[in-house]
Amino acid sequence: MAETPVAYVLLTIFHLAFWRQFYFGNPYLYATAEVLETFVGSSRLLGEWLRGKRRWGDDPYYYATPTALPFLSTWYPPHLFQAYLGSFLPLNGACRLLLFTMAAHSWLCSMSVYTLLRTQGAMTPWGAGLAALALSYTTYGTKPTPCIVYTMAWVPLYFLSASQHSMMLTGVSLGMMVLAGYWPMVVVFGGVGCWSWFSSWPWQ
Repeated sequence: MAETPVAYVLLTIFHLAFWRQFYFGNPYLYATAEVLETFVGSSRLLGEWLRGKRRWGDDPYYYATPTALPFLSTWYPPHLFQAYLGSFLPLNGACRLLLFTMAAHSWLCSMSVYTLLRTQGAMTPWGAGLAALALSYTTYGTKPTPCIVYTMAWVPLYFLSASQHSMMLTGVSLGMMVLAGYWPMVVVFGGVGCWSWFSSWPWQ
């Protein structure tokens, strides 16, 4: 793997190759059961709430209190943005926009993993690049469930902020993980990040 910025270009090329069916073929291959059953509909409702077409939190079809369910990513800013834009599109277009947002988070995750490993000097550029691919394109990095993909994308940045004791980046990355909505991952990786922060704190 070449040094930056070439490394990021190569990781982006791999991302486009991995998601080639979405970008250049049939994007609906990624519209699997859970996406269609739960998240396209909830995203559509969220967009209508934001535009004032429905009362905020009103879901006459599926959940009694959708705003209280973390896994719907109701309060996650990028998800809010795509839901708002998607509400202006036909249902198929809104579905593609949701899938694009998920794919973009997969790309963000690979960029973040590479940055984390190179910043820490833990690996050579080639090793960091291969680790970025291995960690970002596992099942959890590409699982067709928005809240998992969203949460996973922020984990490397959270670890990076903890290792550098950056209070602002830690707050942003951990906050985004919480808002993204897959809380089991937040509990596990949040604990690891806290341990990393305090184990490397310059107490002396």
